[in-house]
Amino acid sequence: MSNEENIIDAFNKVASKSNMASNLAIAYLNIKSELFTDHAKLKERTCGYKASSGWLTLQSRNMLLDEWLENKNDYGFILSGEFTDSLSSSLHIRQSRDGWTVTEMKDEEDGNDILLVETIKLASNIANQYLSYKVYWKQTNGLGYRATFSRFTGFTTGA
Repeated sequence: MSNEENIIDAFNKVASKSNMASNLAIAYLNIKSELFTDHAKLKERTCGYKASSGWLTLQSRNMLLDEWLENKNDYGFILSGEFTDSLSSSLHIRQSRDGWTVTEMKDEEDGNDILLVETIKLASNIANQYLSYKVYWKQTNGLGYRATFSRFTGFTTGA
């Protein structure tokens, strides 16, 4: 058994005894980032992504993706956001020093193996809703495994 398989086995045994819903697994992730300095081009890229759900933080408020796409009002610049296609990819937007960093993350069939666990976080301002994430753990030199990436996978009701 490999080191990763031993870790997965131990984690899943503990998870089952403590009624955790998630299991640890080996995963492969492809990550591509782009820098945008023009807000109009950022909005164009955002609207071009085939998202099924998501959220945005704008200068004046937080919004669900559907509301933002349908709304004719301008609520200011995008500060951050996360979208998913509900299949295998997510788009994350973060304001950076030089504009906005847009990162697309896709689950792949092969590549550098990392450990994956799914988790949920309570959403604010949305009754009984949770944000679902895949959290990817990577082995680091001398520090063991550390959460390195997280990918938004949608909303879920209840916990």
